[in-house]
Amino acid sequence: MIPKDILKKIKPWMWLSTYIVLLLFALVHFQDLMGVLGKVMHLLTPLFYAIGIAFVLNQPMKAIEKGLIKLIQALPRSKKNPPQREPKVRGISIFLTLLLALAVLFVLSSIIFPQLITSIVQLFNNCVVYAGNIVENI
Repeated sequence: MIPKDILKKIKPWMWLSTYIVLLLFALVHFQDLMGVLGKVMHLLTPLFYAIGIAFVLNQPMKAIEKGLIKLIQALPRSKKNPPQREPKVRGISIFLTLLLALAVLFVLSSIIFPQLITSIVQLFNNCVVYAGNIVENI
């Protein structure tokens, strides 16, 4: 058994030597490690997209949920049914948020895509004129 005072002196050097060995291993096998890291990132890409979408849709969902809770609390209650937190409010607000997001995407795509297609067609139709102007200016 190694005495504790010697172990205390050796411990930082053991960490440093372990770090150096791992760093050298990583440098020697850099291509392999990058390949594995690329595959892992490729597998996690849908998760990153889902996290981004959830982050963006969270704020409208909270606002819709608050509005639904206020609406439910404004409804008249009988003495038999005291006001309580509705468990279905979260699900309804998520559904309405997704419906709203799809509606926004549909409206934007119906406005932007036709204009984009028109612009691309116009660009290709005027391609000969643009090439002629470039040749004249050279």
